[in-house]
Order: sequence, then structure tokens, then C-alpha cells
Amino acid sequence: MRSNSRNYADHHKCAHAWAHQLSDAGHASNLFFTGATIYSYGSHFPIATLDGERVFFTTEGYSNSTGKHKSRVRSAISHLKIIFVKHVPLSSDPAFEDSFIRKNIEDWISEIQQLLSTFERYPRRRSLQQEIDAIISRLRTFVSELEVTPDHKLLKVLNHPSLAAIAELNKARAKKEADVEKKRLALLSKLFAVALDAWRSDVINKGSLYNPEDPNLAYLRWNERTSSIETSKGIEVPIEVAKKCYDFLQSQLPKGCSSCNFSLLGFRVTSVAPEFLTVGCHKIPMAEISSIAALLGWIKVCP
Repeated sequence: MRSNSRNYADHHKCAHAWAHQLSDAGHASNLFFTGATIYSYGSHFPIATLDGERVFFTTEGYSNSTGKHKSRVRSAISHLKIIFVKHVPLSSDPAFEDSFIRKNIEDWISEIQQLLSTFERYPRRRSLQQEIDAIISRLRTFVSELEVTPDHKLLKVLNHPSLAAIAELNKARAKKEADVEKKRLALLSKLFAVALDAWRSDVINKGSLYNPEDPNLAYLRWNERTSSIETSKGIEVPIEVAKKCYDFLQSQLPKGCSSCNFSLLGFRVTSVAPEFLTVGCHKIPMAEISSIAALLGWIKVCP
């Protein structure tokens, strides 16, 4: 399976190459992909399969190292819609194949029925409420995305009386947690602003930064030493490549484009809008691009 695959330096690079389909196959140690599907250790454990702008991602576990593989894969697909499934469709299997849909729904129904039976005995167990709520949410998303018409058995589970009770408990709890989360994000945003200023002024620092309010947001800095524009996600763009991309942006604005016919270092530009450029998992504010363009003299600034 790996004889013609490309060897990547680490799991991070392998996962991103798969997410953006930079090669037909690739591997980094025990993480590898063939076509749209990426695996951990062997073909017996598919982690996820790409399907256009969405991805089917396994809820199953295997080992601590597989858990780390899953984490790397998850970070590489933050720009896609993730649909969690118990059984991942393989590259050779159509996503809408009846057996794929049936296997997932049947297993979910069986698991939910067992959990609801336990909930009726222990209705105040919070971890149980959360587990049921999470599985129901994933099941509803799956049914909606694949346009499944629920049969009697599925409807009976989705309309179970205990779910209404759990929903009320979750509603009250969510309000309290939202207030705590708001305060947490405010603090993290302040810390992020300090880290971003330090990153902009220290071109030796190669670390990646993640905005706590939107992990896909990326920021730019000019590295005169390497004649490249660097992103806060660790990507270096040579100035010649960056200028071609900037000229493309100018040709698209102000109307913009979606699924644009342009790529940057092999990563597809998915959209150009007055506020943001989206390429791969990077969502770059146009203000960042204009600032760099002015610094490099690509924009004529009136005195």
C-alpha cells in the first residue's frame, strides 16, 4: 500500500498533505493515507475520509498513539465540516452507500437505547447526560447531512421522552457555562494579543499561534532575512509567490470568488472576500494582507 506513497517528515505534514490532497498517497511513520482516507497503523483503522467540503471522522479509539494520530488529523481539517461516524467509509466506498448508512445508524440506535436505559435509573448523572446528548447530536447531523428518511425505529429513539428532560437540564447548564466561557475567552484573547505582538517582532520564533476565538484566523509578518511572508500557522511564502497571490486577489476584488481557480504552495484558495482570504486552513484578514502590501510597496500610499 505504501510502495508508491510519499514520505513526510512528521505526522503534522502528513495530515495536512492528506487534508489538501497534495499527493495520491503518503505516510509518516505509522500514520498514512491512500486517496481520500487516512489510517492509523493499518487499513484496519481508518481515521477519516474526505468527501468534498466535509469529512467523515471516526469516533472510535484504538490506543494512545492512535489518539495522537486522530488529534493531528483533526487539526488539519479545521476548515472542513466534520461528520462524526462510528464506521468510516473507505475511499473505494461511496459515501451514500446503503450499508455505510445502515451500519452507523443501527450501532448508534443500539448505543443510545442502552444509555437511555441507564439514564432512567441515574437521571442526575451529568456525564451520562452529556454522553447521550453528544451522540444524539452526531446522529442528527449524520441523518441531516446524508438526507436519511428516519424509519419508525429511528424516530422512536429521536423522540424518546428522556431526551426532552436532558435538553432542559442542558439548557440551564449551558447558560452558566456560557458566562464562564465568555470570561475565559476574554482572558485568552488578551494573552493572545500579547503573544501576537511578540511573534510579529521576533522573526526567529517559528512557533504557531492560534486565536482562541477563531483557530482558523492567521496573521502575517515580513521576514526580511528570508525574503518571505510568514503566517502565524507556520507557513513561509516566498515573496515572488506572495506577489502573484496578491495580484490574483486584486483581480478578484471587490466581488470576490468562492472555490477560486488559484492555489498557493499547493493549497487551494477556497474564497476571496472583502474581509478575508481563505486558503487551506488559513483565514487571513484582508487588513493583514494590505499591511504587508503597503510595507513591501505593492500599495501606493498617499503622502
